Amino acid sequence: MIMNDEFFIWAAKTESSAAVLVRMKGFEKYYELDLGIAQSDSFPNGVTLHMDSRNPANTLLVDNVKNTEGVTIISEKMKLFIEKQKLIDIEFLPITVIDHEGRNLDDHYYIFHPINNVDCLDLDNVDPEWDDIDENVVASVKQLMIDGAKLPVNKEFFRPKNYIARPIVAKGLVTAILSEGFTGIQFLPVSEISGYLR
Repeated sequence: MIMNDEFFIWAAKTESSAAVLVRMKGFEKYYELDLGIAQSDSFPNGVTLHMDSRNPANTLLVDNVKNTEGVTIISEKMKLFIEKQKLIDIEFLPITVIDHEGRNLDDHYYIFHPINNVDCLDLDNVDPEWDDIDENVVASVKQLMIDGAKLPVNKEFFRPKNYIARPIVAKGLVTAILSEGFTGIQFLPVSEISGYLR
């Protein structure tokens, strides 16, 4: 059964004075994040991201931090909340934020990483355009459609196996997060997503 209204894209929301993070350093296997490969046992200490120097007045750290590295970066507060939701196949990989003055901040932030990408894209109905370089990756769709029947129980934050650009969130988790008033986050209905997603 296809349930597009039950799924959403996790996305950053622009907030006034909020910092954008750039230049991940100290982690070389970043490409494995998109593939859903587990990292918690080997993730190095001291991974950093810098506040974008092009906007030196933007220093506010929100709960879901916009960044240029294609990862989901969340606050300690959001991490603690998500841990209570009993999700499966997720990791929290600690990173350090460096401010505009080059100082390591004490605030605890994490890459919220979904692992074990799941084969749940409804390929019969999305009209996929396959990537020119990697024939296993869908580059574009006529409309993004998720087959919820293929998802394990409690897998509410995930990437589809063939369409890995951004994580997808189940409605239950969306509702729970929005009820807490976390900052810097928005959810885009999957049924409204078409074309290329980067």
